Amino acid sequence: MRKRGLVQKTIAISFYEAIVASSKKVIGLYPKEKIGFDSVVSICPAEKLDIMITDWDAAETDLASFEEKGIDVIMVEKEEKVPET
Repeated sequence: MRKRGLVQKTIAISFYEAIVASSKKVIGLYPKEKIGFDSVVSICPAEKLDIMITDWDAAETDLASFEEKGIDVIMVEKEEKVPET
């Protein structure tokens, strides 16, 4: 295991990075809370995404920067709760 600052890179992260590197298409599932923030652990930088799926209420300005990089952005629709009968 190599050390990077205060974080150790685990075998699992290396495995996920290998999957991303060998994939024909990379699809990321990102809730709005994860967009625009750096993380201590990163598996896939945005530049490697082909498609990003996110919440219906993600900020349009944040999503525009992904689209400018050629990433297809899909916003899921808010689920309407059906009253119980």
